[in-house]
Amino acid sequence: MNLALRDVSPAMTPQVVFGAIISRMIRRILLITLTVISLDTATLLSQTQAEWEWANKHCGQALDTLMPLQRLAGLYVVYRAHRNLRTDVPEYWFLIGRDQNEKG
Repeated sequence: MNLALRDVSPAMTPQVVFGAIISRMIRRILLITLTVISLDTATLLSQTQAEWEWANKHCGQALDTLMPLQRLAGLYVVYRAHRNLRTDVPEYWFLIGRDQNEKG
């Protein structure tokens, strides 16, 4: 039989535990309510043709600036994975390399 010692400090009374549970529930309800309100008031319209054209024109430049595939000096291995104009698929990028210095 495994007998465990229990914390019987005044801080762990049933009223305190119940109060903490209620407090967490209220915070969650408040967070859900605020999220629903913000989604309801936000404009959830699809993009206009002008917005699609702008995104198509500038997407490649933004990727090359934020996640470059080339360096001017040194030896590098670079990986970049993305899907154009998709926001539900994460983009990945990393760069491993070595810059040359005066010692080689």
